[in-house]
Amino acid sequence: MECISNNQIDTIGTDHVANQLKLKLDGDDVWGALAGFPGIGTSLPILLNEE
Repeated sequence: MECISNNQIDTIGTDHVANQLKLKLDGDDVWGALAGFPGIGTSLPILLNEE
């Protein structure tokens, strides 16, 4: 959290698409990729928590 507070980290991402790898990587079009947010309920509160 210190690196985030000091602006050393600009972006935090997660790969929480609950699908098989084959389904994630199917096709050549990024806009056709499957989306999912099953971990957002956990990761967002952690990121927004202030000490």
